Amino acid sequence: MSVGVDPCMSPISGTLSCYVTTATAVAAAITFSASGAAPTPLYHEYQEHFSLTAFMIAITFAAYVLCLLLALLTVGSLSDYIGRRPPILAALTLNVLAMILFMTAGSASSLIVARAMQGFATGLAITTLAAIILDTDKERAPILNSFTPASTLARSAGMPA
Repeated sequence: MSVGVDPCMSPISGTLSCYVTTATAVAAAITFSASGAAPTPLYHEYQEHFSLTAFMIAITFAAYVLCLLLALLTVGSLSDYIGRRPPILAALTLNVLAMILFMTAGSASSLIVARAMQGFATGLAITTLAAIILDTDKERAPILNSFTPASTLARSAGMPA
């Protein structure tokens, strides 16, 4: 039986404490999850502006879910091989580009592309952030990682998170 070492007990000089890293990762995971719901109130405006049918709105929503699942299944463990920072930076960049595309959308196809980018970015970010939380706080990681879906469900149901 090996003795586990708490990574938060002896922080390396010049690095953030594990507690700050854990709290930041939890907040970032919740924020990434919530950003998936951010464009939802605008769909009525998009529908009127671009004369979208209900089917096209459904396709736009589906693009997010399909690309989220694609990311979870394909790059979910990428950070185990290349480190945590590159996937987080890639996810953040992709999410920012998706938001810019939402703001400058000129057609239904650009909305679908933006939604797909957002879904992929969220899938990449959530898995990497969950791994960071597990790395920095193994004892509370299951509870902390459950905040992300719970807060997102609460917000989508209109409850304060």
